[in-house]
Amino acid sequence: MSISPSPKLLAIDASTDVCSVALALGGPLLEYNEQSPKSHTRVLLATIHRLLQEGGITLAELDCLAFGRGPGSFTGVRMACSVVQAFGFALQIPIVPVSTLRAVAEGAKQQGSSQQILATLDVGRGAVYWGLFEVVEGLVQPVSKEHIGQREEIVLPEGNWTLATGFPSAKAVASIAVVEYGLGNAMTAEQVEPVYLRENFVKKSST
Repeated sequence: MSISPSPKLLAIDASTDVCSVALALGGPLLEYNEQSPKSHTRVLLATIHRLLQEGGITLAELDCLAFGRGPGSFTGVRMACSVVQAFGFALQIPIVPVSTLRAVAEGAKQQGSSQQILATLDVGRGAVYWGLFEVVEGLVQPVSKEHIGQREEIVLPEGNWTLATGFPSAKAVASIAVVEYGLGNAMTAEQVEPVYLRENFVKKSST
């Protein structure tokens, strides 16, 4: 399958306490991260404006948007989805939703992790979101469904699995989204939606 030229792409993630924004323009990624658990909206919009200025580009010149679609903080994931949807509708450009767990795995890959990665995000009270990923031809690909559960309940298949934690950076989201966009895996603003896992976990825990 042929891959399109690298797009001008804005990526955001707000699924954790870190507000992260990245801009891909075909060269080194521009990125900004800020620990802002109670002020994501203000920080996110201001950072987008700052990065666009730094990159010498306007919103109208973007080819695509990307965001961490979850799992993660209900409020943060929903806000990121709303922001890219608003821009997507206004600009009439496509959006690439990226799993936050896949972004964590991508960050580990970029730091020289193994080819098999267990990506986790903390939920609290010993629980985590988790998923298994493998690096295939340089791209992190899921090899399991995404789960939520107690950390000690995770059962790994045979292999050389490396644990990846941390936050899903917009740089990792952008790296994945650029490839997915080139492969034609983008959506319209009407099609994108956040992904939550915690509701099923709460229901299970309460039974």
